[in-house]
Amino acid sequence: MRSHFLKSNTGSLTACVRRLRLAEGLAALSLVCLIANVFAAASALQAVALLLLAGSMLAGWSAVLAWRIPVLPTSRILLLGSIWAIGLAASVLLVLWADGASRGIGLRVATYLLAASLSLCVGALFFRALFRKRSTPRTVRALSLLSPIAVLVLILVQLFD
Repeated sequence: MRSHFLKSNTGSLTACVRRLRLAEGLAALSLVCLIANVFAAASALQAVALLLLAGSMLAGWSAVLAWRIPVLPTSRILLLGSIWAIGLAASVLLVLWADGASRGIGLRVATYLLAASLSLCVGALFFRALFRKRSTPRTVRALSLLSPIAVLVLILVQLFD
């Protein structure tokens, strides 16, 4: 089953795996920037690391959209639901953290982008899992779709406040 996930019929890597590898590369570059920031503290390095991490989340989001997820049992859907809730809470906390007075505009925008991409990634993962299981209520599916929009509205409120 795992080799089916990794390779397509032609032997090349699937689109999902290519996007996951891109996400891994961007996350590794973000880690390098954060390690460099330990030795040479600069807010520009923090902003670049957050932007790379946001790009990694967006690549993960596109991988989730390209993934043909199987029908999952209820226990796995509950696990993905808890991951969705934790990711959504982390997105909201990132938006609220970025509103500090001592942070520059570049760091704030990078943090807002990271929060938006995180909410998109976990929302898409939860929606894809629910979409394959037809017995889930429509309100739960709607919540998984509306959560990234709620985070974007919170970002806009924080920007214009």
